[in-house]
Amino acid sequence: MRSDRMYALDLARFISMLIMVQAHILDSLLPEAVLRSGAIHWELWYWVRGCTAPVFLIVSGMAHVFAAKRGEDGKIRQDVLQRRIRMGITIMGIGYFMVFPGRRFLDLPYVSAESWHNTLIVNILQLIGATLIVFVLVMESTTSIVQMRRRALIAACIILGLSPIMHYTNLHSALPSWLSPYLTMKHGAIFPFFPIASYMFVGVFTGTFIIAMPDEEKYAWLRRLGFRYALPSAIVLMLIHQYLLSIGISWTYVSSPDSEFIVLERIAIAFLFIAICTILLRYAWRYRELCLLYGRKGLHIYVTHLVLLYGTPWWDGIGRTKSKSFDVLPAMGVLALILSSTLLIVFGIDRYEKAAISKQTRSRVRKAIIWTLFIQLMLGL
Repeated sequence: MRSDRMYALDLARFISMLIMVQAHILDSLLPEAVLRSGAIHWELWYWVRGCTAPVFLIVSGMAHVFAAKRGEDGKIRQDVLQRRIRMGITIMGIGYFMVFPGRRFLDLPYVSAESWHNTLIVNILQLIGATLIVFVLVMESTTSIVQMRRRALIAACIILGLSPIMHYTNLHSALPSWLSPYLTMKHGAIFPFFPIASYMFVGVFTGTFIIAMPDEEKYAWLRRLGFRYALPSAIVLMLIHQYLLSIGISWTYVSSPDSEFIVLERIAIAFLFIAICTILLRYAWRYRELCLLYGRKGLHIYVTHLVLLYGTPWWDGIGRTKSKSFDVLPAMGVLALILSSTLLIVFGIDRYEKAAISKQTRSRVRKAIIWTLFIQLMLGL
């Protein structure tokens, strides 16, 4: 089996995104009485759902190492860094645009405080965008893989170390309302930078080891990391987790997504999952190009399914109009429809990007899309 391309990482990122998508859809459509019924399969569903973002972020961190092409001076090329900055700003912009609080710009003075609060919630898109920008700032002056490895480890440790401080209320009294959600879940964030961004820097740290290895050793190393080290670590951490809960330690400190303890636990689980994907790839080898396509288009999958599920500022999707009102079987039908439509749309986007179309035509298409969005935001059609 060829290993010159890390298809197992693409597979891991694709599977984690699929699980994330189905979790959003079912969470939007099914009543809380069903999801919080205490049934073992729903408890397992919640547990698996919580592990998907760490897998995606860690694999993304590895991918940034592979994409960090260096110039003759040993530094990451400026064009690579500039693309990362543009990508980070674009992803953050899309994240805020998805929750734009009105149909047009003229509506903004009349938006309620509650709507503004919902708009400023930091989700996975804002987190990824912000982390990309921090990645550039941290790695811009590195001149070697070893230096990148050292800085990634330091960055991950600093993010985890500062996370408890971010919960202090006094810290946020002098901060603008848009910044506080990046620091803690207490201000409405779903994916705050502290400590969630540490997953990506752990991925960067790991990627610096993989990139220096011969191709034939990479998957074997990932399997050793997953089964020899991550699996026992995950078991020990989960046992400690249950013990801490049993003696009355608050759920907030050991089970909340922004708990430093749960971050360490999910890092171990993520590496175990990646190791499993290196084995699954043997049976999915014939579909490796699809794994590559959808693994690299993970953010496209995420944004597309959100549009299909929730709609846009100008029209509502079924996730808004029929929120929490479905039985299990109809919800599964909607899940199948949205998921298949999402994959087909993303496949079409990939075909368009690879088509023999002139730069002039692509520029016209891009400008047409931008102008359409601008007119919509101005007029709210």
